[in-house]
This record gives sequence, C-alpha cells and structure tokens, in this order.
Amino acid sequence: NKTKTNGGKEYLFDLMHLPTSDFNLLQKRKNIITSIQNSNFDISIEPLQFDFIDTYLKSIDFPPSQNSIISRYRFYSYKIKPNNSYYIISKGIENILYLLKELQSKRDFFSSQQLLQNEYHIISKLLKEKNISKYLNLDKFKNSFDFMNLDYFFRIKYQPEITTIIEFIYQLDAYISIAKTANTNNLHFAKYENSATPTLELEQFSHPLLKNAVPYDFKIENNQNLCFLTGPNMAGKSTFLKALGICVYLSHIGFPLPASSCKISILSGITTTINISDNLSRGYSHFYSEVKRVKETALQLKEHNNMLIIFDELFRGTNVKDAYDASLAIIKSLANNKNSIFFISTHITEIANELKNQQNINFKCFSSQLINDQPQYNYQLQSGVCKERMGMHIIENERILEILNSVK
Repeated sequence: NKTKTNGGKEYLFDLMHLPTSDFNLLQKRKNIITSIQNSNFDISIEPLQFDFIDTYLKSIDFPPSQNSIISRYRFYSYKIKPNNSYYIISKGIENILYLLKELQSKRDFFSSQQLLQNEYHIISKLLKEKNISKYLNLDKFKNSFDFMNLDYFFRIKYQPEITTIIEFIYQLDAYISIAKTANTNNLHFAKYENSATPTLELEQFSHPLLKNAVPYDFKIENNQNLCFLTGPNMAGKSTFLKALGICVYLSHIGFPLPASSCKISILSGITTTINISDNLSRGYSHFYSEVKRVKETALQLKEHNNMLIIFDELFRGTNVKDAYDASLAIIKSLANNKNSIFFISTHITEIANELKNQQNINFKCFSSQLINDQPQYNYQLQSGVCKERMGMHIIENERILEILNSVK
C-alpha cells in the first residue's frame, strides 16, 4: 500500500479481493501496470489535496449560485471575516484546478496508451471546455466571478465529469502503488496461457514476507498435475505451499508476483486447507472440519473443473490408520481429475508406494540432515519421497523428556 489517496487505497483492496478468470481483463490490468512501471508515471498530488476535494464536493454549506450579488457578498464577506466552510470551498476549487492542470501535463502519456483512451477521453473533453480551459492558467482567483463560475461548474454543471475523473485518479493511484512495489521488490508478471491443459511454470518464486528466502522452481511436466509433497517437520512444506498459493492468486488479480517468471493457465478457483482448525461454536472436531473442507472442495470441483487445490497435511486430525486410508482414497480420486492442479503434503509417506503407478502424480520433497545431532534444512525442493523423521530429534533437543522425568 503505497497509495496517496484513501480512494486509491480502497480501490487497491477491492482489486485484491476480486480474482478473475477473465483472460482479457487480466491482460489489460497487467498491461496498464506494466506501462506505468516502465515509464515511471506518477501523479504529483498530495493526500491533503484530495481530502479538500472530497470534502468540498460533499459540502452542503454555501450551495453554488450564479447570482452575482450573492456571489460577491460571499466572496468579500470571507475576505473580511474568514470562515471554515467558505475556506473548504475555495481550497476545493483550487485543488481541482491543480488536479486538472496535472492531468493536462500528462497528456503525452495518456495519448500513447491505448489502454487508457476511454478514461482519458472524458478528461480531455473537459479540459477543452471553454468554461474550464480559460481558468487552467490561473494561480489564484482574480475576482468573485471566477470563484462563482468555477464553483458552479465543479459542483453543478460538470459534477458527473469531475466525479468520474476523481474515480479515475483513484484507479491510477492504486496502479502506481502496484508498479512501485513491483520495482522495489523485483516482482514480475505472469504470462497467461489460454489453454484447457493445466499449465504452471514458476521460477525463483518465494514467500513475499520472508527475508532472504530460498527460492523455489516448479513446473508441471508430462501432464503430472498432482504434486505429492513430503518432508520432515520444519523442512519448509507449508511455506512452499503458501508461497505457491500466493503467486497463483496474485496472477489471477493481474498483479506482479514474487517470482522471476511465471507461465500459468487461467484457473476458475483456488481452494486450500492450510492451518485448518476445529470449530467449537459448531461442535466440529479438527478431523470433521477437515472432512467438511474436503467435501466443499469436491463440490467446487464438480462445479468448476479447473482449479488449484492445496491440501497441507491431509487428515492429520485423526488416527494414523484412518488418515492413511482416507488420504489414499482421496488422492486416488483427485488423480482422476486431469483438468485441475493439486498439491498435497503429508507425513504418511507409505501412501507413496500405493501411488507410484499413477502417471499424473509428481513426487516432490524437502529433506534434512543431522549435523552434530542438530537438524539442518536447505529448504530446496527436490524430486522423490522423503522418509526422514525429525520429530523425535526436535523433542529430544528441547529436553522435554528430561524435564518431565525430573518432575516428582
């Protein structure tokens, strides 16, 4: 959030809550942000200026009037005895003029951007209106007539155009914020594949909130659209899944993502079970919450057969035997779906033996090693199944049993 205006901030958060499968919309949004990013385009206006504009346009004090006597009276009364309401109006007019001048100075950028032609057409048309253009070179109001006319134009005659322009500025403010973030954090845009075949190729991607993160590479090859992920505790499975989910989500709002490159097919939805918990208010146990989530996912797949599904440690809320049977059954069923992309992590590595003949399953893992009796992790994604177990080593290193045995 590097926005300058509250409206820009609200628009930015609206964008972040509106993922889409519309290829053309994603491409347009991506191209607008890229154009701003490449040209270092910016709007030289401060938050306080927009606060004045917003308050002015909503003001009900001193309604606009074209009556010259009333206008003169107000103008000179304020000169003699200033008041807050009239001050807001004068500052609002002044800042709208400033905004229009700023937009006029950016006409070369807008004229070169086919993507923004419809939006800028409204601005350009207003700037050419003789009622407005003659005031664009004014540094301050010369007399009461200037003040009266501009107040009438901004709050009455051209009020719809002014409102549209301000909404457009909010959008630009949000896009500029995204472009600045992309430059600062070395983020890159996804390349969209308008294909029915699941496509996902991510290079050097990481979780955006981790400093000095070890980057990952992942690619769906040979139509292996289900990734079976294993590894010991603390090796990085959940972080990998979260990073991947974030990248896919950001790509579906047209934003840049923390990866050096990304090629992805357009998906119809994302469902995850990460850090799922019980629901005391509904009387759901952890296991039943997992079952409900899996059922919701199955219903989503039935309706939208083109999704990203992430299950982190499937069925860890029940006993090992039930977890084994349930996980194996669910994974086999999911593997029959060739149109979606699945990532499933588990500690039950024995399942892998039952899945090795599934042609569309890609086995990936994170590993660790003991050095001086301390577990060490490289956080690098590898091919294969990891059967290392570090849980007891971690418990022993924390001296939990020693502490418990010393209790009398």
